[in-house]
Amino acid sequence: MNQAPIAKANADREIGQVPLSVNFSGSNSSDDTSIHSYFWDFKDGSESNELNPSHIFNEIGIFNVELTVTDEQGLADQDIISVVVEEQPNEIPTAIASVNILSGEAPLKVDFTGSNSTDDIEISNYIWNFPDSEVSEPDTSYVFDQAGEFDITLTVVDNTGLKDSTLITITVTPENKDRLACQIGGGLANQTGKKVWCWQNIDIPSGALSGGDSFSNGELALSVECSENQVVNFGDQLMFKLNPISPEAANWCNNEYNLRSEIRTLPWPVKQSLGTEEWLGWSYTFGDNYEVDNQNPWLFFQMHQGVNGSPPFELAVVPSSLYGAENGEVVVINEANLEETDRTLTGFVPTAGTTLNIVVHVIHDLGTKGMLQVWINNKLVYDKKVGTVYADTPWGGNAKFGIYKWGWREAVGVQSSLNQGINNLETYMGPLRIITRKPNDVDYNKNAFNEVVPR
Repeated sequence: MNQAPIAKANADREIGQVPLSVNFSGSNSSDDTSIHSYFWDFKDGSESNELNPSHIFNEIGIFNVELTVTDEQGLADQDIISVVVEEQPNEIPTAIASVNILSGEAPLKVDFTGSNSTDDIEISNYIWNFPDSEVSEPDTSYVFDQAGEFDITLTVVDNTGLKDSTLITITVTPENKDRLACQIGGGLANQTGKKVWCWQNIDIPSGALSGGDSFSNGELALSVECSENQVVNFGDQLMFKLNPISPEAANWCNNEYNLRSEIRTLPWPVKQSLGTEEWLGWSYTFGDNYEVDNQNPWLFFQMHQGVNGSPPFELAVVPSSLYGAENGEVVVINEANLEETDRTLTGFVPTAGTTLNIVVHVIHDLGTKGMLQVWINNKLVYDKKVGTVYADTPWGGNAKFGIYKWGWREAVGVQSSLNQGINNLETYMGPLRIITRKPNDVDYNKNAFNEVVPR
């Protein structure tokens, strides 16, 4: 006589948090001959005819999962195994705060970002505590009008009231009263003295029919390749923009792609006499769409001798494949060093929206008669008595500011950037301050950092 089968349902877990994945097994079921079929009812609207199915429970509750086994003559048996699916425990959110700048002089505008904070479900409230106000926005800005140290707290709260806080300290120094005022005005590169260019007061030529239009009473010139309007006014800043393929290179240019968006001092070439000292200060901001190019380095400052060849020294942004730099790190390059080319890592790796406050102090001369000092955000990143001119061109050069991406001179460089999704580079330059001195000037080699340092 045929005996009914015996159903035996097993599971690798019988309790857990949603979503709960369970591996079921019916292989311990038995029959006097053989089992013909297996049927699983998971009690959440799902079923299976497999011997050992896996199932994910996406709802909270108790599910009496039923296994039915049937032999070849239709006799059947059932077994039930209960699976308990519990709610996920609510986790405390994590407050993550960041700023575009940690210190500076009053009045200091700081951009605060809290939108990178995290929670297992959702953050329902952001609270920034400023000295005189409270702001309930994930990202905000605040202007510190007074000097001092300010502990700014971000608190994030989830839907159940759990919260977390983090603190950022902002250091505000007194306003620099020594800084050269805009009223001083500019000057020619071969003139000594103090010079200031505040861009809201200076019209930039529209177009660039020759790539080198002069402006500011002939004190400065555009240096662009290969399209018009690559340098434009942007409030109290200059905006440098560069797209290698759009617009197409103009017919006055010798290159096929856009690779340069710069301004330079005049007259060109200035050929400063040996021993000439210069202090230069400006701010340089990377656009909100900035991305690091993993293939092509580029310059944002160079002191050029005015003839073909590499400039004696420059500031560059380089990929990690060069000089042991971090990807996108700023590097000081001094090729006029007679002993060996000097490439000094600064530790600054700009991201979108980063502002670098830069001061350069140079004495144009050969060997140890020369000097080069570079500060970024008040940190001295390069300080050497070293040659700053070439022996075969023994004179100081013209300062150039902006974007020079020489890898975009060739199609392979352009394509390598496009393959990364990089087809646009925008940066901004704040007011430019320059002090030029000759060895017989009364203030020669006097510290002028505070006079040119940008805000």
